[in-house]
Amino acid sequence: MTEQLFPAKGWRVITAARNDSQRVMVKAGPSDAGVRVVAKLGESFEPGELGISESLNVEAVTLQRIGGHEVTRVVLVHDRSDKDVGVNEITVSKMKYVVLCAGSPLACPLRIPVKYEGSHGALLIRDDDEAKQETSDKWAIDYAIHPDGTVVVNPGRDAPANLAGRDALWR
Repeated sequence: MTEQLFPAKGWRVITAARNDSQRVMVKAGPSDAGVRVVAKLGESFEPGELGISESLNVEAVTLQRIGGHEVTRVVLVHDRSDKDVGVNEITVSKMKYVVLCAGSPLACPLRIPVKYEGSHGALLIRDDDEAKQETSDKWAIDYAIHPDGTVVVNPGRDAPANLAGRDALWR
């Protein structure tokens, strides 16, 4: 288990591995005694077999005052690789998320996928195989937090349109 201090006093980001999964959470409390988990930020799966490999890492934690509220941004990076020897394919992806937290008690209601890069192609290229076409995909999302707590998400070019929207970070 690893711990990273949250910018807000008394809060910590915890990365805990258990069996074949990893969870990133926020916990609160003045000391280790009486600490409670207040939000689950993300999860990864690492079965150790079947060619699947995942990791989830906290890249940054920042605090900003917006509209009289303290807003904490946690940037998570989720890497995934899936090698399928049976069909000779590999899929690799990297997704960056921003998790927005605010309020008292603290809540982390919004997890925005802000950047994606991925590729899919042949695991092994053999002379007797028909060359498989590798495909790749890349996109980014912009978002803005307004003083009233409204978060507006605008997909960039090539990003899935269904990610657009407006949500409340606090009420």
